[in-house]
Amino acid sequence: MDEQEYMLIERCRSGDADAFGELATRYEALAYRIAFRMLRDGDDAADIVQEAFLRIWRHRRSLHPRRTFSTWLYRIVINLCLDRLKSAHYRLRLAHHPLPDTPDPAGGPESLLTGKEIQRHIHEAAAALSPVQKSVFVLRDLEGLSIKEVAGILGTGTGAVKTNLYLARKQIRETLESAGYDHE
Repeated sequence: MDEQEYMLIERCRSGDADAFGELATRYEALAYRIAFRMLRDGDDAADIVQEAFLRIWRHRRSLHPRRTFSTWLYRIVINLCLDRLKSAHYRLRLAHHPLPDTPDPAGGPESLLTGKEIQRHIHEAAAALSPVQKSVFVLRDLEGLSIKEVAGILGTGTGAVKTNLYLARKQIRETLESAGYDHE
């Protein structure tokens, strides 16, 4: 964390709305990218981002000035997405109105793939993952965070992250193989 972020967090903790606005501006795209990758819906992702920043403002005094703001934000966004994915109402909505094949506005490692078809299959496979496996897959493979960072964000051990990542990758690989893509 740089000194500027440290100062913004300190000012935000003391109720400085301008400092909070600077932090929100700095990290809004990151929060949206994570929420979108988890939910695959722009409106839902925007709702999650708004709720995350509202929670941060309400609990700003618990911000730790020597911890990165992004780690705290990741945790809040992921938890809000997990709550949404686990809700019966959300699952029912998805069953009756599948999400459109929306391109990921954030790009990322998966955008380097040459064909839209394989990307579509990866996103479909990721959508079928359990919420925890999806969180691990998004944070590790799409966001490029370390196993240790993912464990810290999810509040779990590195062993659990590795297991869920293995299972997520296995399911995605099986989905791609069944669609005719060779994993070599």
